Formats: sequence, structure tokens, C-alpha cells
Amino acid sequence: MRTRLLDALRQLGNGSGNCRFPAELFREKATYYQISHWVDIKSTSVKDISRLSDSEKLFILRTYSATLSRVHRVNIIHGDIKPDNVLVDKSESDKYVAKLIDFDDSYFAHEPPVPYLLKSTEYYKSPELAAYVVTDPKKNPKDYKELRKRLTCAVDVFASGLMFHEFWTGSMPKYNGLGTDKAFYKAVLSREPYEYDKRIPDWLMALIDDMLQREPEKRPSMNEVFEAIKAQSYTKQNEWQSKGGGSPVAEPPKVDFSKLRRLMISVPDDLDSLEPETVVKKINMICGYIKQNLSEMDQNQVDVLTVRLANEIKSLKKKPVRTPSGSMSISNSLPNGVTSAEIISDNLVKVVMSDGRKTFKTKDQAYRMGIVKIK
Repeated sequence: MRTRLLDALRQLGNGSGNCRFPAELFREKATYYQISHWVDIKSTSVKDISRLSDSEKLFILRTYSATLSRVHRVNIIHGDIKPDNVLVDKSESDKYVAKLIDFDDSYFAHEPPVPYLLKSTEYYKSPELAAYVVTDPKKNPKDYKELRKRLTCAVDVFASGLMFHEFWTGSMPKYNGLGTDKAFYKAVLSREPYEYDKRIPDWLMALIDDMLQREPEKRPSMNEVFEAIKAQSYTKQNEWQSKGGGSPVAEPPKVDFSKLRRLMISVPDDLDSLEPETVVKKINMICGYIKQNLSEMDQNQVDVLTVRLANEIKSLKKKPVRTPSGSMSISNSLPNGVTSAEIISDNLVKVVMSDGRKTFKTKDQAYRMGIVKIK
């Protein structure tokens, strides 16, 4: 099965573009190995995607839909569509694009593996997939055969509809049980009311509602989804499952990060050469926390961290390091945060930081930072 899948996927390319599937599959004794093209797993979070402009979000949905529609053309179901398997980052053309990864749970339409081998994420399961994974082939052979036939590429369409809502708003549609272990398909099957976010354009909301239809036959194909996004227009094909009644969801308050960003830029490059050591540790800890949680912070957290970081920076002092006399040479092991260094003159060193910034350091500074050694 894996070899057949890989042969089919190779019709789409070599796995190095926006569709990142394994390039090779081989067996060594009793163990199977697969080789994939390297991909930077750095990705823009769902919350950050939802804060992009409408045109940027549309381009992400467009590149994603184009990629998945190509996969569906060779009759393959990805099987685990969710934000974690769609890497969103800027391309060389400085546009946000989507890359589809992790084909470990893929299978051909109408040919899924036995239920206990399917590892699709619960929250993104379609109603027919959810029914299949709890079916016992031995106890219910008739239901098992019928449900196998119903597993088509529409499984991915359903999961994509939920993901589109997340990419546009930062969250799933509102339903009774959101935030618990109750998946969205249960609300669809029980015909419970649910609500779409009013920030979504009407045509896109209509498209998402059709992608989330109970019956897989009623959902649009991914190619139809792609064409609708390209045209920014869609004609509703089914009755609304949910019209998203109620008051519009309020826009999240905007957070001003400008002071905090300027402050982080002002943190000295040679931080490890400063003292007291306790202050240096606190600054590293604060900066690490900010980088990891920036997208989730509210204005109060930002303001508190800005004051804390400013106070710690004011407490920094230079370590009393005596620079020996002699000629400089670049250290064999550069300090963290430094990519390369070049001696410009007897008292000046050009330094390239790991974030791409170029700066110049005096002999004293370069020695204290561990960039150069003195002969």
C-alpha cells in the first residue's frame, strides 16, 4: 500500500514543493524506512494567521487548496488534515504560503486501512470517518464494507472547512462542547446549533458550511474550493446547516507590542559579557518567554513584561575584563548568536549575528564576547 501511495504521489512532483511527501521508501530486514526532503518545521501559529490581512489569508487558503486538490486528483486522502500538518510561512517572494506535510496516515479513497490503524485527529474527523473508526469488521462486516465505500476525499474537505474557520478567526465554529473532548462532527450529527464567526466574508462562510455538510456527497471537491477562493465568490449548493445566528463575534482587542519590541532590540549583543549574572539570567528568561508566548499575550502582560525588562536592562554593568595586548584572531568556537566574524583592522571586528544583523565590535568588545582571541 505504501509503495502504491508513493508511486501515485510522485505523479505530483518530487515532494520538495508545497506538497511534502516522502521521496523514497525502502526496507532493511524487518524495518521500513522513508526518506523525505528536509523542511523547516517553523510555522506561523493559527492565532498569528488569523491576524494577517484578508488578502494574505486568502492566499494561504488558495495555495493550500491548490495543493490538496492535486493530491485528490490521484485519488489519495491525506487522512490527517489539521493546522499542525499545514506549515504556513513566508516564501522567497515574501508571501505567506501553505505547505502540506505528514502523509503517514494517507490512503486511497474507498481503501482505508482497518479502523484501529487510522490515527486521524479526533477534532477534525468527518462524520463518516468517525463512524468507520469505531466499527468492528468482524462483528459488523456489512456496516464495515459500506463505510469503507463512503471514505472519499470528502473526508479531507470536512477537516479543511474547520481549518479554514480557524485560519480566518483563530478558533473553530462555536458549538456546545467546544473546548472539551467533544469533537465538532458530533454537533453536526446530532444537528445541534452552532455558530460561525461573523468576521468571515459571506461567500467564504457559505463555502465553509458546504464543506462541513453531514453527507460527504454534498461537499464540494477541493478543486471547487480552490476555484471559489480564486474567484472570491461561491454559490451555496445546500441548505444551511447553521446560519451562525446571534450577535457578531467581537473583534479581539489589538495589543501594542511596539515598546516591547524596541526594548528587545536594545538588549546588548554581548549580554553574556555583562554582570550581575543574576540580571543576565533574568533578561534571558524574560526574552525567551516573550518569544515563545508573544502571540498569546494580552496588553496587560505586555506592559508588565516591558517594565520588568526595562528595569533589568538598566541594572546591567560591564564585567571588568582586561584585554591583553597582541594581535587578534577569530576564535575557533564563536559564542551563541554569532554566525561569523571578520577582522577589519587592529581594533575593529565585523560580526554577523544569527538573525542576519551585521554589527562592528571593538577589540575590547570582541574579546569580552569571546569572538576573538589575542596572540
